[in-house]
Amino acid sequence: MRLPKTFVVFIGLLMALPCTIGSKGACLPFIPGRRFGISTGHRGGKKLGAGGVVAPQLDQDAFTNVAALSTTQSVGLLNPRRDHTATLLLDGRVLIVGGEAGGAAVGEAELYDQGSGEFTAAATLNSARMRHTATLLSNGNVVIAGGQDTQLNPLASIEVYDPNLNKFEILISTLSVPRFGHTATLYPATGQIIFIGGFRDNNPQPEATVSVDIFTPSNAPGQKIEALDDLPDNRAEHGAALLPGPDKIFSTADDRILVSYGIGSINQQGQIAYVLRRTFLVLDPAQAKGNQWRTPVGTTGQNPRWEHHSIQTFNANGDVAILAGISSNTVGGSYTDIRCGQSSRDSGAGFVSPVEIYRPLSTSSNPTPSGQVILPGINIPQFNPQNPNAPYIGGGGSVALLHNNGTIFIAGGVHLASSSPCQRVYSNDAFLIDLRDPSSQLNPPKPPQIYTCGSNYQDTNSKIQSNQPPGSLKVGVGFPAISILPGPDGFANTADDTILVCGGQEAGPNSIESSDVYTMPASSNWPP
Repeated sequence: MRLPKTFVVFIGLLMALPCTIGSKGACLPFIPGRRFGISTGHRGGKKLGAGGVVAPQLDQDAFTNVAALSTTQSVGLLNPRRDHTATLLLDGRVLIVGGEAGGAAVGEAELYDQGSGEFTAAATLNSARMRHTATLLSNGNVVIAGGQDTQLNPLASIEVYDPNLNKFEILISTLSVPRFGHTATLYPATGQIIFIGGFRDNNPQPEATVSVDIFTPSNAPGQKIEALDDLPDNRAEHGAALLPGPDKIFSTADDRILVSYGIGSINQQGQIAYVLRRTFLVLDPAQAKGNQWRTPVGTTGQNPRWEHHSIQTFNANGDVAILAGISSNTVGGSYTDIRCGQSSRDSGAGFVSPVEIYRPLSTSSNPTPSGQVILPGINIPQFNPQNPNAPYIGGGGSVALLHNNGTIFIAGGVHLASSSPCQRVYSNDAFLIDLRDPSSQLNPPKPPQIYTCGSNYQDTNSKIQSNQPPGSLKVGVGFPAISILPGPDGFANTADDTILVCGGQEAGPNSIESSDVYTMPASSNWPP
């Protein structure tokens, strides 16, 4: 059951949603004006639905295929898709938008209701699209921007989904350049969305763009797009995460955006070559034009990567976790993996194991966005040909999000096991990266812990932490979508929240409908 519209608006006014979403991102609400030092154990959970969303009570630390919760014979999504988005709405449903199936972009959207475990059809996009971004606004609407159409042309158009009307409205305003593989970050202090970088054409070797746009949502016809300073270098498939400004309070006017790594293009007399971007950049939208970008001191990355995850932890230091991704710029600097004849996004070549932590050092007395990259000595397991049954995460196409209990959940992905013959392996594993230990906030921090999910809840050294039932994603998958879900208490962003992983591509060329819900381990099962 949906919330009354007035109550939805009331909740929207209370919640700011810092979202950095590419094809695999997620949104987490939090209380505006929260300082670093305030506990992040409970970020303003809101009960959803008129009587609350009551999720089925699942076994702790387990994956459950949503078909088991459904009253129909559905195996999950109504439409197979990969490179789509999943966004938790204010009424507790999840909006699934676009994606790719059969080599073409998908125009259909659908809604997931975890109370019934069912997917139902939603309105249809005005333009079918894949590799777009989806950003939840505080009023409950979702902004869908960019991506690729059915001919793989990049899109500049923007659509807004209104869940109360179940309608996509295409806006007159458009991005300054068409783009896909970009990021979209909600700037909570103003409610604006900042779109950074991406690829700008559909050539076999697409060029990355330096373009940065800021979108101001309002009642039509007041929507507008303005240009911010260009990136110092072009890049796509990068990461972006919100940073607090000198006042060290999130969701205020001095917030900044950290851009990490990515892949850049170099046009050499019409021939495109690719390079891994090694620098971190900080965007300060509050500064005057011509002075909005900074390169943090001493932050040339140790593990360059693209198609990775950049996740704001909201801990006392405002740390950003950089994890997974692809380290190779492929053969001859080509975006197309000639060893397998397909995009290197599908090959997963060059998986990056180390997790890096970016720690902002900006203070009120030192407003220059200096910072440092801390290597906490943790490695995400990757595919091991000598032990192919061991849990692993793929190089490209994994999904990740920050859970309200302070852990990062990461799942799926594809890895190139062999180039001759071409053989890809898709992961059905997931891990929890535990960043909750207060000592991890020391400098240097104590290394975080990493645990496998749904497999008797064990760490990567196979030390069993509990005796919960085994389980995993039902199929190995790359390029699915992910969303947080309210847990059995019916509140969003509380410790019992579950996680939806839906769609993607399995071994072979086909997109799939499979969808899984992961139930977080009970707090009593965590190691002391």
